[in-house]
Amino acid sequence: MKQRLGIAQALLTHPKLLICNEPTSAPDPVGRKEILDILYKISGTLAEIKALHGHDSLMLEFSADKDLQLFKKQKPIEPFLLHSEENNRELILHSRDMKNVQKCLFAILASTGIYPIKIELM
Repeated sequence: MKQRLGIAQALLTHPKLLICNEPTSAPDPVGRKEILDILYKISGTLAEIKALHGHDSLMLEFSADKDLQLFKKQKPIEPFLLHSEENNRELILHSRDMKNVQKCLFAILASTGIYPIKIELM
């Protein structure tokens, strides 16, 4: 009952992140299943959590327009992009595969010697 009460207290404030240190270590098998069911209902699956809180955009800001134009000429990143937006010296890349975008991005930056002044996941 103490485990259930502790979880209930933690959930009352609707936290964005709940870290549980062995929430099922003390209860009996039925209590353990109840706790896991509660946590599953409020947290969802890993795929659902990633879909809700994952980043699907990346913003690059360049100090010079020539760096932005040079970056835009690079083709290896294109297969992973849904689309991109340009605003002054900022480029926002939209993708459903941000992991590969990041891999390509850093390879491009290293090979071309372009140094953005800001990189931000959005």
